[in-house]
Amino acid sequence: MNAETVWVAGRAMGYHGLTLIEELLGVFSSEELAVAACTDTQCLVMEIPVDKPKAATSTEWPGAYYPLLRKAGV
Repeated sequence: MNAETVWVAGRAMGYHGLTLIEELLGVFSSEELAVAACTDTQCLVMEIPVDKPKAATSTEWPGAYYPLLRKAGV
């Protein structure tokens, strides 16, 4: 972590209608710690800028990924 970013780990739990429900696993100071919190292929990590709102029109977090799927080559 630097003063400008944190890493978030979460798990995709499924959908309620068209809305993806996610479980927050934690907020971490490094990508490595966020990835270490992931225990299954439904876990994702993303880098979040501090004190900068996400664009209102965006529906995705740039750079978010599923580390265990990436490791498996999916």
